[in-house]
Amino acid sequence: MLAMRVVHSLLLLLSLCMIAQSAWGVDHRSKNKAIVERYFHEVLDRKQFQLIRELYADDSVIEFPGRPIIKGPAAMERAVRDALSQASTFRTDILNLVAEGDLVVARIEHDARYEEGFMWRNRDGITPTRLPMTRAHWAAMTLFRIERGKIVEQWISRDELGVLLQNGAISVEPLR
Repeated sequence: MLAMRVVHSLLLLLSLCMIAQSAWGVDHRSKNKAIVERYFHEVLDRKQFQLIRELYADDSVIEFPGRPIIKGPAAMERAVRDALSQASTFRTDILNLVAEGDLVVARIEHDARYEEGFMWRNRDGITPTRLPMTRAHWAAMTLFRIERGKIVEQWISRDELGVLLQNGAISVEPLR
C-alpha cells in the first residue's frame, strides 16, 4: 500500500514537471517572438531606434549578405537609422513567425515610401544619384538567435534583386 502511494506520488510529480516544462518552453518561445515583433513594429515601423539598445545584447552580431558585419547595438542603431532616414513611411507585415529553442524565424514584407526619391548608396558610402523611386516593396527572411531576452545574432536575407529592379538600378529584358 505504501509502495503504491509512493509510485502514485512520483508519477504525479513527474507529470507536473512535464507540464511545467512544456509551459515554460511555450512561454520562452512566445517571449522570443514578442522581442522580434517589437524589433519590426516598434524599431523599424515606428522608428523608435533607441529600443535597439534594449533588444540587442552588447555582443550581438548582425549579418546581411554583401554588407559589413554589424557588431553591437550602437552599430545596429546607426545602420538602421541610416537605412530608414530616407523613408517617409515604413511598414512591416509579418507573414510567418516561427520559434524553436533560442531561434526565431520571420518571413516578412516591407513597404517603404520616399517623398523625395531614393538616394542610392554604393558599398563605399558614395551617393552616385537620386533615383526616381518613391515606393519600394520587398520580401525578406530573418533568423534571430535570442539569449536571456536579448537578440545576440541576426541573419538577414532579402530580395535584393527586386529592390534593384524597382529603383531602376538594373533592368531585365524579357526572355523570348
